[in-house]
Amino acid sequence: VSSRYCPCIWFFIHQTCCSCLCCPCLNCLDFKCIYPKCFSLGTLNQKNWGKKYSACNGAKQSPINIDEDLTQVNVNLKKLKFHGWEKETLEDTFIRNTGKTVEINLTNDYYVSGGGLDTIFKASKITFHWGKCNVSSDGSEHSLEGQKFPLEMQIYCYDADQFTDFEEAIKGNGKLRALSILFEVNKIYLCVTKQAALEPFTLLNLLPNATDKYYTYNGSLSTPPCSETVEWIVFKDTISISEDQLAVFCEVLTMQQSGYVMLMDYLQNNFREQQYNSHLYCLINIIFFHLFFLPVCSSEPENVQSDPKNYTSLLVTWERPRVVYDTTIERFAVFYQQLDGEDQTKHEFLTDGYQDLVTVNSSSFIQRVAVCSNGLYGKYSDQVIVDMPLEDPGKWSFELNTFTCAVHFSEFKHGLFRFSPTAEASNSSHESRIGLAESLESEKKTVIPLVVVSALTFICLVILVDQLAWQQLSSTQLKSVPSRGEKMEWKCFQTAHFYLEDNTSPRVISAPPAPVFPVSDDVGAIPIKHFPKHVADLHASNGFSEEFEEIQSCTVDLGITSDSSNHPDNKNKNRYINIVAYDHTRVKLAQLAEKDGKLTDYINANYVDGYNKPKAYIAAQGPLKSTAEDFWRMIWEHNVEVIVMITNLVEKGRRKCDQYWPAEGSEEYGNFLVTQKSFHVLAYYTVRNFTLRNTKIKKGSQKGRSSGRIVTQYHYTQWPDMGVPEYTLPVLTFVRKASHAKRHAVGPVVVHCSAGVGRTGTYIVLDSMLQQIQHEGTVNIFGFLKHIRTQRNYLVQTEEQYIFIHDALVEAILSKETEVPETHIHAYVNSLLIPGPTGKTRLEKQFKVSFRLASWNDLKVVERSRVGISSLSGEGTDYINASYIMGYYQSNEFIITQHPLLHTIKDFWRMIWDHNAQLIVMLPDSQNMAEDEFVYWPNKDEPINCESFKVTMIAEELKCLSNEEKLIIQDFILEATQDDYVLEVRHFQCPKWPNPDSPISKTFELISIIKEETSNRDGPMIVHDEHGGVTAGTFCALTTLMHQLENENSVDVYQVAKMINLMRPGVFTDIEQYQFLYKAVLSLVSTRQEENPSASMDSNGSALPDGNAAESLESLV
Repeated sequence: VSSRYCPCIWFFIHQTCCSCLCCPCLNCLDFKCIYPKCFSLGTLNQKNWGKKYSACNGAKQSPINIDEDLTQVNVNLKKLKFHGWEKETLEDTFIRNTGKTVEINLTNDYYVSGGGLDTIFKASKITFHWGKCNVSSDGSEHSLEGQKFPLEMQIYCYDADQFTDFEEAIKGNGKLRALSILFEVNKIYLCVTKQAALEPFTLLNLLPNATDKYYTYNGSLSTPPCSETVEWIVFKDTISISEDQLAVFCEVLTMQQSGYVMLMDYLQNNFREQQYNSHLYCLINIIFFHLFFLPVCSSEPENVQSDPKNYTSLLVTWERPRVVYDTTIERFAVFYQQLDGEDQTKHEFLTDGYQDLVTVNSSSFIQRVAVCSNGLYGKYSDQVIVDMPLEDPGKWSFELNTFTCAVHFSEFKHGLFRFSPTAEASNSSHESRIGLAESLESEKKTVIPLVVVSALTFICLVILVDQLAWQQLSSTQLKSVPSRGEKMEWKCFQTAHFYLEDNTSPRVISAPPAPVFPVSDDVGAIPIKHFPKHVADLHASNGFSEEFEEIQSCTVDLGITSDSSNHPDNKNKNRYINIVAYDHTRVKLAQLAEKDGKLTDYINANYVDGYNKPKAYIAAQGPLKSTAEDFWRMIWEHNVEVIVMITNLVEKGRRKCDQYWPAEGSEEYGNFLVTQKSFHVLAYYTVRNFTLRNTKIKKGSQKGRSSGRIVTQYHYTQWPDMGVPEYTLPVLTFVRKASHAKRHAVGPVVVHCSAGVGRTGTYIVLDSMLQQIQHEGTVNIFGFLKHIRTQRNYLVQTEEQYIFIHDALVEAILSKETEVPETHIHAYVNSLLIPGPTGKTRLEKQFKVSFRLASWNDLKVVERSRVGISSLSGEGTDYINASYIMGYYQSNEFIITQHPLLHTIKDFWRMIWDHNAQLIVMLPDSQNMAEDEFVYWPNKDEPINCESFKVTMIAEELKCLSNEEKLIIQDFILEATQDDYVLEVRHFQCPKWPNPDSPISKTFELISIIKEETSNRDGPMIVHDEHGGVTAGTFCALTTLMHQLENENSVDVYQVAKMINLMRPGVFTDIEQYQFLYKAVLSLVSTRQEENPSASMDSNGSALPDGNAAESLESLV
C-alpha cells in the first residue's frame, strides 16, 4: 500500500500483532511516521481505560481545566531550577511515533528541582498532544480559564535516586513530575520518522522564556496506567506556533483497526478528555505561584486602566497586588512611554494610593509596579496602551497647572510652537493628581490660529509665554535653569505621600487647610432622652450627610497656618503630606540639635480640648521609625501617663505605624530607656505597661522626683482598615477603660492612629461625649467636632466614622454602664429586680434593649461572624451552620454550631481541620436524648475518611463529676493523606449541662475542667448543642464571665450576652435564659467570697448583702 507520503508495507501475525516497515524518502522533511510496533487488536478507548486500569477511574486524574479564580497562592514554593538543560542533546536522542503521540527520548542528564517537592527529578521523555488541524484549535490536554491550545508538550521526569528509568518508576508507584508547555514548534521536529536521530538541540530552549509563573497540582498520567503519582507543573506563559509548524504534527500517520484489517489514518485529537470529576477535586490542590529570577516583593498590580481626561491627561487606576511577599507596600511606581514622537524615553514617578494622573502628549503605554518597604519592586503589570484624543494641527494649545509645569523653548515643528505640561520624574501624590484631573476639565484653554509666522511674531510669542510662565510660577521653586539654547524646564511638584483613611468614601477631605474663620455652634446640646430618636431621624432622612458636609464646609478653609509642618527640615517627619500639625495648637518639644546641628522642636501632634478641659488630649500621627525618639520625648516632657493607640502596625499589607516600644525587655530611644513591664492581651484590645526613664537624669539627682515613670498603653486591635468596627460595645468598653486609667493623670492623653485624624478624632469625640452624658445628661457631637477641627485637621475623617459615633452613644445611653465590680454584684442584681413605676424591672428593660422573644427556629448565621469551610473536591459551597463568638481573650474564641446532621458530618470535621480546632464540647439540648444519638465520631476500628484527611479515635475515658454525672472524654487524631500533618482533638461529651437537679454552683465544674485544657490547645473551641442555640451560648457566656471575673474582679453580663446574640442572633430568646446568667454569676461570686471573705467588703468596710451559701439565690432572683 502506498501513499503520497511514503510507500509502506505491513503484515499480520496471528491477527494479533502487526508491524510496519517504512521506506526511506528522498526528502526527510516530507517523510511521515507510521505506527512502528506491535499492539493488541483490542486497542482501548478512553472510556474503557478504567476497565483494565482501575486508577483511570480515580479521583485525581489528569488533565484538567485550570480556573485561576479557584487557585490558591503558595509563597512557600521554590523556584524551578533546570540543571544541565543548557547542554545540547546527545547523538543517541531519537524521536519516534508511538502510534498515539510523537515522543522524544532524553538520554542526557537533565534534572529539575524546586516547586512543591524537595526531590530532584531527571527528565526522561517528551510527548506531544494536538487536535484536528484546520477544524478546531483544541489540541492541548490542559486548558487555562477554559481556553485550550492547538499543541501541548509534556516533559516527564522521575526520581533517579529511587529508580533506574521512567518505566520502572511507574511500576514502582514512584513520584513523577510532568512539565506542561503550550508552545510554538521548533524546526527540529520537522523530520519525524518511525524512529529518527535528531540533530543536537538545547532542551532549555523548549521552555517558555519565563518559567516564573506556573500552576501546580497533584494529578495522574494522562495515558494508561493513569498512575496518580504525578506532580503537574503547567506554565502560564504560552509560546506561539505557526500553522505550518502545527501542520507537521497534523500529518503524522497512524494505523487504526477497522474490522479485521488495519487502515492508515492521520494521527489527530490525540489528547485525553479533561477529567471533570478529578478537576473538582484537584482544584483544591492547584496553586498559582509567582516566582521571579530577580527578587520581587509582590505580584503585579491588578486591573490597570487608563482614561484620557483631555488632550494631555490620563487618569490611571489600578487595584492592589494579589500577593505581597513578607513585606509591606510603601508606594507604587508609574512607568509610561510615548509610542510616537521623538521622545521615546521611559519615564517613572512614585505615588501613593490606587489612582493617579499622568500627563502625556501622545498615545502611550502605561505600567504599574509596587514599591515595598524593603526597597524591592514587585512584578510589573501588563502594559496598557492608551490612544490620546487627536489635537487640531492648525491650533496652538496653551495649558498650565500649578502642580506640574514645564516650558519647552526648543520645540519648533512645522511652524508650530507648543507650550505643554510634562510629568517627568514627578513624585506628586495621587490626591493632588486627582484634584488636577478634575480641574483640567474646567481649565481655560486659549487656542490661537497660526498662519505664516514671521520671525518677529515668533519672538513675541516667546516673550508672551515667558511672561505668563513667570507669572504662574512666581510662587513656586525653580528646579533648574539650563544653559541658553537647551530645552528649558521649570518643574514644581508637591510631595507624594498622602493619607486616605477610606479611599472609597466620598466624604474624605484631601484638600489642604487654609485660613481660619470662627466656627459657630448651630446645633445645641441634645438631652439624652431625645438623642436616640434624633439619631433615628438622621438615619431616616440622610441627615448625617448634611451635617457632615456642613462640618467640612465650616472647617476646610480655616486659614490656620501649618508652617512648621511644611518646613523643609520637618517634612520627612510627617507620615502623610496632607496631614499636618496646625501651628497654633502644635505640641512643641524642647529644642534639640539634630545631626546636622539645626535646632528642632517639631513633632506632628496637636493639643485637642476635651470635655470641660483644655488640652485634654494630644492627637498625634503614628510614629515613624525615625520619630520614635521624638515621640517618647513628647511623652516625657508633657507628663503623659496614658497612650491610646487605635491602629495595627500593618493593615492589609501596608505599614500604618512603626513599633515604638520594645517587644520584650528594654530598648533605648535616644536618651530614653523604655522597658515593657507587662502586657495583657484581650479579645479586642491589649494593655501594655512601660517604665520610661530619662538616661540623662541620674537616679536620685532630683529630690522628690523619680527618674522613671509608669506609662500605660491601651491598644485597640479590632478596628478594621478602611472602615469602622462591626460592633459598638467593645469600643465603648475600651474607651471607658482607657478613660478610667487617666482619671488621676496630670498630663494629657496621647491618642494616635496612623495619621492621627480619623480614628483618633472618633475616640476623642466618644470619650468627651461619654463624660458630657455622665455630668450633664446631654450630647453635642456636632458642635464639639466643629470646635476640635480647628485644633487638628480632619479629625473624624469620614461620614462613616461620624455615624459610628452617634450609634455608639445611642448604645451607651440605652444600655448604660453595665460592668459591675465583684463587690457590688449582689446590690446591682437587687437593683435590677426592683420593679419600677410601670411594674417592670430594670432587668426586663435591659433584656428588651438587646434581645427579642423568639424560638430556636429564629437562629441565624450572619455573614460578619459566619464560619467558612473549604469545599470537598471543589463541590458545594463553603457554608456550614456555625458562627464565631467573641470570648475574653480572642475575638473568635468560640465557634457555636449545631449537632452535625448525617449529611454534614464531613463538613463538621472539615471545619475542625480548616480552623485547627483542638477542643470540642458537646452539650445536648434535650435531657432525654439517647446516648448513641447524634454520633458523628468514628469507632476505634473505623476511621472517617474526609479525602484530604482521616479522623481516627485513639482513646476514650470516663470522668465522674461531683454530682455523679459521667463526662465522656475522647481523643481523636486527624491525619493528612498528602503529608505528615496531624491534628490532635479532644472531645468532651456531657449528657446533662446545666443540670437542673444540681446546685447552680456546679455549673462551673465542667467549665473549669475544660478551662485547664485550653492552656495547652490552639484554635477556637467548638461548642455545639442540638441547634447551636441557648445551651452552647450559655456555656460560652459563663466561660467568658469567669475569665473576666478572675482577671478584672468585675463582670459585664449584659455585654457578653448581647455580643453572643449579635454574632449569632437568636441564642438568647427568653428572659429566663438571660436571668440564668446572673444567677450563675452570683453563685460564682459567692463561692469566691467564701474562699476569700475580705473580698466581700466594699470600699467603706461595710459588708455587702450576704452572699454565702445559706442565702438562696433562687429567692434573690
